[in-house]
Formats: sequence, structure tokens, C-alpha cells
Amino acid sequence: GYTSSGIALAACQVVSAVLFDSHAVLPLSVIPDGEYGLRNVAMSLPCVLGENGIERILTLPLDEDGERGMRACDEYLRSVRALRDKYADRIRIYAGFECEYFPAYMGWLTDMACEKQLDYLILGNHYENSDETGMYFGGTRTAEQLSRYVESTVRGVQTGLFTYLAHPDLFLRSYRPFDDNCRAAARDLCQACREVGMPMEYNVHDRFIAYLTRRVSYPNPEFFEIARKEGVQVVIGLDAHEPLELSDSTQWDRAQAELADYGAGFLDRVALRGFSR
Repeated sequence: GYTSSGIALAACQVVSAVLFDSHAVLPLSVIPDGEYGLRNVAMSLPCVLGENGIERILTLPLDEDGERGMRACDEYLRSVRALRDKYADRIRIYAGFECEYFPAYMGWLTDMACEKQLDYLILGNHYENSDETGMYFGGTRTAEQLSRYVESTVRGVQTGLFTYLAHPDLFLRSYRPFDDNCRAAARDLCQACREVGMPMEYNVHDRFIAYLTRRVSYPNPEFFEIARKEGVQVVIGLDAHEPLELSDSTQWDRAQAELADYGAGFLDRVALRGFSR
């Protein structure tokens, strides 16, 4: 979870490549000039680095999905920022992503957030280490799996990269009943967030789709009662799956009423953790 050593190692590799003119191939932040069909945007790409700096960008073969993925992020950000400028006199629009805590990619995530000058990152810890091979934490059913969710999420919180923790009670999609293991997990998560001043999200998305899923999961009242006692700040949120949910105030009003006892701990806005080059 603590990335300083990794950052230091990467810096040493860059300095060594320049100092010894080793023509090393390293992932570096660079503005492509037609490579991958992209221009005028900084990206982390494989480059040959020597005493004169970046000598060239390596163009690797990509399949159709890879090419589409290379462009999707930048197209999304251009769209969001165009809307931000268009409606600047009516609403504030910010650009960012909900991201996993995958230890192997945290250095890349930091670089990407800085390159794209994102306004925020949200920690949505759905999978353990990988969404391809890792456990889905929403399927947690045992105390051992719950412990793994807590350990992974706490490490994500401690990176300092994220503005808030999304649906911290995700594990309650499958774990029943709310027992002593859940109480201990809730306290550990709350204490980790409180120590770094990170709010938790009171996510109401599952309520919108409960008539389809027949599932009662989050937000869990017992979890957030512990959060209140632990002094953790909370913010109401939605997943981005169904944008029309934003226009339905029913669940928002219900959530506000449920969080009335939080007082100053209930936030109607959060301080964004912005990124810059």
C-alpha cells in the first residue's frame, strides 16, 4: 500500500538511463505525435531513454479492443471538459474515475491521474488485486474472505490517492447476518478512513434496482451506525450505471433523513484530491 519505494526505484531507473546512456525501454509520460493515432495528450507509453532524453516512442501492436481502449479515456475526458466549459455558469463539472486498489498498478494510476490532470479518484474496491483473477468482494461469504476485503481496502485508503471510499459495505451484498465479524470489519474500515480524513460513501444505487435484484445490501444501517459512532464523515452517492437515477430525488431524500443524526459528519460536498503534472 505504501508507494514511496516504488516511486524511488522508478526515479533511479530514469536517472540511470540518462546518466549511462543505456537506451533503456521505460514507461514514461510523453505527448505522442501520431503514435497510436493520438496527439496533444500526455500518456504513459513505452519509450527508449538515453542521455539526450526520450529518443523515440515504441509503437506496439494493439488489437481492436486495445486501440479502442487507448482512445476511450481521452474521449471521455474531452467530452466531460467540453461540458464543463459549456455549462460553467450553471453547474460545476469535475473529471475523474472510480478505481480499484490493485497494488501492481498503483504507480501507473498515479502517473495517469497526473497526466490527465484529474480532479479526483474514488476508491471502489470490488476485486482483490485483479478483476480477471481476483475474488469479487461483493461475493464475500466467510470471515476469511471478509478479512481479505478489509485488508485490501485499508491499504487502498492508506495510499492517499482517493477522495472517498465508495460503498464500503459492499461485502454485505452476500455476507449474512451482520455478526461480530461485520462489526469488527466496519470498525477497522472506519478507523482507517478517519485516520486519513477520508469520507465514506452512503451509496443508494442498489435501492433503485432492488425491485429487479430482490437484494438488500447497501447502504446497511448497522454499518453506518458504527461509522457514526467512529466519527467518520459520510457523503451520499450513486454508481454511474444509471445516470437517470440522478434525476430521481426519492432515494436522495430518504438517505438525507437516514443520516440526520450525523450532524456535521454528513457532507453535502467533499474536498477533491486533485492531480497535476
